Amino acid sequence: PSFAFKGHYDGNGKAIRNVNSMGGGNRQGFSNKIIIGRSNMIFGSIKDKSSITHLQVENCGLAEKIQGSQIKYCKSINAHLVGSTSENTEIAYCQVIRSGLVLKDVENTKIIGCQITAGYLIRGSATSSTISHCQAIDGYSLVIESVVNTIISDCAVAMLWEDESFGMGYNGGITSYVSGSDQFPIERCFVSGKFSSSYHNVYFGGISGAIKNGFIQQCAVGLLELNDLKSKRDFKRILCKTDSGYWFRLSNNASIDTNPGLDDPNGQDGKTVAAVRFNQRFFEGN
Repeated sequence: PSFAFKGHYDGNGKAIRNVNSMGGGNRQGFSNKIIIGRSNMIFGSIKDKSSITHLQVENCGLAEKIQGSQIKYCKSINAHLVGSTSENTEIAYCQVIRSGLVLKDVENTKIIGCQITAGYLIRGSATSSTISHCQAIDGYSLVIESVVNTIISDCAVAMLWEDESFGMGYNGGITSYVSGSDQFPIERCFVSGKFSSSYHNVYFGGISGAIKNGFIQQCAVGLLELNDLKSKRDFKRILCKTDSGYWFRLSNNASIDTNPGLDDPNGQDGKTVAAVRFNQRFFEGN
């Protein structure tokens, strides 16, 4: 049966493996060996003012829901660390392999220094949250669905998005859709890698697929390999699609010149930078 955890626990680097249906159903979906469906969870929920640190879980996740707590220095293999939602929580310096940090949505959540290998940070949406110094390597974008009034800074994504059945009409390396204001920027982020989708109409932006009120600044896009986009209109190096009548601002973004696009640091394609200059010195100077 599912049960809640309340208190403080330091796992001291120990591992819990193969938990069977204590907090969630055994409904795992596999995509390129990445687990994108629900996983078994140790706890049904982690309650307010609790903390769990230095714990590794394998073939099972930590908790279905987390609220008002701290999760630090934890590691999950082959399962989501959080099987549903996170609210009013801090998740810091955690690692996930072959799955995601949070399966559904986060709200009022602070995520710092987490690393995802072959997966994503958040499959749902991030609302009124902050995400910083995170990495997603050999998987999908950072936040699959949307970011709303959320600051994302100093993050890096190296995509290996090859599953054509998994995606949305709008896709981006950081997120699919941005809604916010200049108080909630996506800034100093880097994206590169491979994207493939079989959706009939796909709009892909290196940073975000679409925007409805928002601010993207000082981001960079490295080499992208894009498959199955129907035309060049479906792709912009920074931001693909904008909705008329809404406010947005792009400032001092850049892309390596191997990605096609117009040279405009404040436009949807960003500044065009020659490959020989697209290095650490360029970023430090800009």
